[in-house]
Amino acid sequence: MAFESQGIVIKWNGTAIGEVISIGGPSGSAPVIDVSHLGSTGAEKLMGLLDEGQVTLELNWLPADPAQVALKADRLSRTQRVVQIYLVDTSGTILTMNAYCTGMAVAAAVNSQLKGTITLEIDGNVNHSPPLTVFTAYNPATGVLVLNLQGDTFHADCSTTTNWTWDYDESGLVIATVVKTSDTRATLTYTTGGGVPGSYTMTVQAKAAALVGDFASGILQVAATIPAP
Repeated sequence: MAFESQGIVIKWNGTAIGEVISIGGPSGSAPVIDVSHLGSTGAEKLMGLLDEGQVTLELNWLPADPAQVALKADRLSRTQRVVQIYLVDTSGTILTMNAYCTGMAVAAAVNSQLKGTITLEIDGNVNHSPPLTVFTAYNPATGVLVLNLQGDTFHADCSTTTNWTWDYDESGLVIATVVKTSDTRATLTYTTGGGVPGSYTMTVQAKAAALVGDFASGILQVAATIPAP
């Protein structure tokens, strides 16, 4: 079954890049090393290091878009960032990688909007993974929210509360504890200071220090819907 492209989101350092028209890549390949010798009866080969190549973006040029502004600054400072491409398949696959912004070009033409082309050079491997599974429990009487996360391997440092952030604080959410319950599970407990005002979605981010394995140099994002009390 095929999946459409509409709805795909690409983020630069956690911020969605505005009005992307098309995405090309990752374009990975590996060199072939010929180890044939005089005693060989056929070509003998080894595979070299995998090079994930580049991601190229065509987009509407938006000078005030936060992600496009950050891309310009990070290209000038040669700063590496985390790139995440959120696909729209049934598994919710996320491609996570580290990359540099190595190229930005603007194109103008008659009867056309101002467009831009961005080149991202990938460093290291690309991880293909569905998002974390989230099991949510909220007690409106106490204002305590519990997120049970199951996914990639968690490091012991995941128990450090400063290694977790979230993007919704209108309810006064305060992280209370983080407990690593197994190599693939972690439980986060929040207090909301009197209750949640309504249904909303929060995104939890685990920083690199909280994770090992494929996500050791990236950020995981988890969306959890908390019901109204």
